[in-house]
Amino acid sequence: MRVSQLAILLVASFALEGCKSCAVFNPVTDNPDNPDNPDDPGADSGKDGDSGDTGPIDTSPPPPCDHPETEDNDNWSQAEDLPLDTWSCGVIGELDDRDLMRLDLPTAGWYRAWVRAADFGSNADMQLNITDSSQDISASQIRSPGSTDPEMVVPLPSAGVWYATLGDQYSGYGNDHEWEFIVNQAKVPLGWDSEEADDNGALAKAQPVENGERIFGSIDSGTDRDWFSFEVEEGKTSFDIRVEAWNYGSPLDGWVFLYTPDEELKCNSDRGDTSTDPDPILTCSGTEAGTWYAYIKNDDGAGVGDLYWYVIDITWDTAPLEE
Repeated sequence: MRVSQLAILLVASFALEGCKSCAVFNPVTDNPDNPDNPDDPGADSGKDGDSGDTGPIDTSPPPPCDHPETEDNDNWSQAEDLPLDTWSCGVIGELDDRDLMRLDLPTAGWYRAWVRAADFGSNADMQLNITDSSQDISASQIRSPGSTDPEMVVPLPSAGVWYATLGDQYSGYGNDHEWEFIVNQAKVPLGWDSEEADDNGALAKAQPVENGERIFGSIDSGTDRDWFSFEVEEGKTSFDIRVEAWNYGSPLDGWVFLYTPDEELKCNSDRGDTSTDPDPILTCSGTEAGTWYAYIKNDDGAGVGDLYWYVIDITWDTAPLEE
């Protein structure tokens, strides 16, 4: 018999007779660290056999946002307090449902208010309104560049209580009309060289500007016209007037007009590079030397107010007339 075969027979014999001096290890009953050991008083518990029970486990789904709306919140007295930098969310659940948020602003300054709906697949077509506690200053927005979700970046002139009102602009409602909303402080979106004068509301009071000067102003009312004047030398002059507003968060939908030194309308524009861009770009030319005039107003039927701000950039280039 070979050595290897002998060794196998000896091992088998040993297993049949058993090892009277050895204890058999049971991985269930003899492992104190096994949580399934029913004889271990510390299994599934704290130290020394303490049950470690901390109460029922909350299995409810997490809230959809930091500050879910609570109905009823559809009037001034029931407006919900919304801290800055906090996402609120809700749904336009009934016909003409309006959800109001109360904002306590620490300082005057620039603020961004943004409603999300279509951005994440909601069927809501939202409208956003911002107003102070006296309702003397307000602004509305229904969309933003590239989206039907409204966004405003506006210079709120006072600290304290302001209100935001959210609703569907076409009176849509239902469980598929969800929204999300946030307000936070913002940086000044644009730069400018000067501000509009207080008394530039007529051609005779037009505010003089330099070539390439950028002026900050607002269209306070439906009759507000902000006039500017500039001196043009003899020759063929190309004019380029651009308004920056809506594309940077202003609710203003503007309209620009250019007048000759003879006070005749030369050209006007209420759109930018596309038919859906409400920031007007005006380009045209003329040959008259002297004082030219331009003014900006709101487009017909568009909103106005202290928060309907703009920056207008007026430039021109004069070349000698060909003989």
